Amino acid sequence: MEIRRIEEESENTVNLVIQGSQEQLERIQQVFKSGKLQEILEIPVEIEDVKITKPVAPKIEPSVVLNELALKSEKTLVNLSNWLHNVAEAGWQTVEEILGQQRTALVFATRDVTSDRRIILAEKVNFETPTASEPLALVVDVMPESEIETSISLQLHPTGDRTFLPPGIKYAVVDTSGQPVKQIQTKANDQWIRLDINGKPGEKFGVQIASNDQTETRNFVI
Repeated sequence: MEIRRIEEESENTVNLVIQGSQEQLERIQQVFKSGKLQEILEIPVEIEDVKITKPVAPKIEPSVVLNELALKSEKTLVNLSNWLHNVAEAGWQTVEEILGQQRTALVFATRDVTSDRRIILAEKVNFETPTASEPLALVVDVMPESEIETSISLQLHPTGDRTFLPPGIKYAVVDTSGQPVKQIQTKANDQWIRLDINGKPGEKFGVQIASNDQTETRNFVI
């Protein structure tokens, strides 16, 4: 406990600031109210007011919060360069594991390319619509064109027994500020949709799936 005397308001008044635990302060207040303080000090004492104030919580600067959010955001980035070295984040699986053998053939047929460094992985995205409750499959096809250029195909497929995607889904590639760079929308009888982009190592982008009030985003770095 700490007792600190501050400047008197008048020659007959002494102000004391007492810092301690809640229990200690409540005991002091009880002594004041019972009149035992005069007996303890053996001098006339008149108490006009006793207040217990709670300490003010330290203010967190907005920049600190933003920095923490930025760090958390960095941890959620899917690193596509690591995929080329057979290192993938949890949740990303082979296309066959997510879509099955028949639809896997369709995925590989969407780009007429042959490359030893091409890699395709998929992730299930929980996304419910009024017409479908099964997850969607986000398929990412990565192929380096050169040391400084990578070609990326971003496909969206239905899963389970569904043949077609639910209509009305907005599918977009977004920049780091969340603004769409490319965008399409599913129509009736779409079996799959696709957006293609090119990028350089270190560049970041996101894939956004949206419908009504539901939005799912996956963030990537090349």
